[in-house]
Amino acid sequence: MRKIVFRASIVCLFGSLLSCNEGSFTGRTGTAKPATPKKHVVTVMGMDPMLQGGQKVVQSIDAVDFVIQAGDNRVLSEQVNTKKQPVDLYFVLDSTASMTNELEAVKNGIVTLTENLKQAQIDLRAGLVGFVDAFSSVDERILQLTPDMATFNNFMMNYKLEGNSDYPEASLYATQKAIELHESDRTNSDAIKAILLITDVVGHNGASKPAEKEEEDRDCSINALVDKANAYATSLRDPTYFKFFFDVPESSRVTGEDREGAVHECGGFNIKSQMDAVYTAINPTVPQEKRGGPLLDSSGQMVWPLTESNFVSTLSSMLSESVDRQVMDGSCLATKAEVYEGSRVIYSWAPPSMEAVVNLSQSTNQLPLINVLQTERAKGTQNLELRIDRCCVSRDDLLRKQYSTCQKSYLQTIRYDIVNN
Repeated sequence: MRKIVFRASIVCLFGSLLSCNEGSFTGRTGTAKPATPKKHVVTVMGMDPMLQGGQKVVQSIDAVDFVIQAGDNRVLSEQVNTKKQPVDLYFVLDSTASMTNELEAVKNGIVTLTENLKQAQIDLRAGLVGFVDAFSSVDERILQLTPDMATFNNFMMNYKLEGNSDYPEASLYATQKAIELHESDRTNSDAIKAILLITDVVGHNGASKPAEKEEEDRDCSINALVDKANAYATSLRDPTYFKFFFDVPESSRVTGEDREGAVHECGGFNIKSQMDAVYTAINPTVPQEKRGGPLLDSSGQMVWPLTESNFVSTLSSMLSESVDRQVMDGSCLATKAEVYEGSRVIYSWAPPSMEAVVNLSQSTNQLPLINVLQTERAKGTQNLELRIDRCCVSRDDLLRKQYSTCQKSYLQTIRYDIVNN
């Protein structure tokens, strides 16, 4: 008989390979031994909050030790801001009597335009250079660049005309004055430096007409303006930062007194041909689509007066963009763990302190929950669920030992389906 028991013991020595246990064998002189509970150690790693659950299938389970991750390293939040290049914009505005019928529409158009630029999230500073005929009229009508749109709009809406009865006007000189104001302002070297000229007649570089001379004696050549603009563009960190826009009447689209101003010539130019020549000559090495240009309506024709335009979309497409990425990283710490059998909690754990969890996560990062099911699980249970509450603390708060300041929290769940009981 003893020989039979020995053989059974040998067989059971390899019971794990043969799916048996020692208690399955008896001899005439032996007694049955109780089966050793099968213990399962289940490791639960940190999980992405977007994947808050999981499912495991267990063939049989008598006792289980869970080892959960005390904390995990992850990005808690990420904010990406696309920042458009700032813009410094001078409006150069005709203030002569010929603008009487258009001025209110132009003023409203300018205010709307600045508001739309702000709504497009563009960091804008706006200023104004007004002109009539004499040089002195320009110096009296300047509002330097300001980021305060309330101040700018108030100045704009209170802007008045000054009478002048002949052509041409001091638009070329006033535009040069706007360039000088840009040159003297060193506030933001990264900004686009733009000028928008609004006028209804051809421009000159001379002072008011001397009484003994005819108006044709005033200089309407564009050379002085073009030379100053190109010198300024070259001085910038990138010549494409300088933009020249204009809004003038086209003779084919205006009638009456407006047509008279549009067709009036000086130095071989009318207003449209003069502005086209300036636009063509400024920044000649830069592609035209990056220089500025005429304000056009939806049909591709010149807007007059400035009541609507594609200025915002046109300018926006010319701006460079920078990406500001702000990342908050940290750790999602276990603050509670419970094992559910249906709706009944059969095991519950909570840390003595958050600091204990932090210290654990920074050392072994393993939090063992021992003998979870050895005595509490109801016989025949086939479904269990582990629920872990996590508090996600930023890296800065961890360094400041503000462990309970949750940037976000989430419930991590793992379901266990037990096949054999």
